Amino acid sequence: MMRLRTLIALGAGFAAGYVTGAAAGRPAYERIRARTSSLASDLGLKDAADRIQESGEGVAKASADLATSATRDVVDTAADKVEQQLLDAQTRIQRAPSPAGNSHV
Repeated sequence: MMRLRTLIALGAGFAAGYVTGAAAGRPAYERIRARTSSLASDLGLKDAADRIQESGEGVAKASADLATSATRDVVDTAADKVEQQLLDAQTRIQRAPSPAGNSHV
């Protein structure tokens, strides 16, 4: 029940903010945007965001390389097992006694 109240309050707050923002128009939006941008640059948030993005890209590449290597290992192991099973089956077929009256094997 508390979650529903929170969701309703959040929705009402969003709606009120939207209506207020729409009534203020584009000039007010541009002023807010300019202030937010200057504050972000004053605090060094842009540089921090860039460093975080670069770090994330490195982690993503390393993760992709690890996943590729692990997948290759799994596929190679499965292929080896299938190949061994086929060789074992072929050996069993060759060693099996031929049916009576059938002289070619």
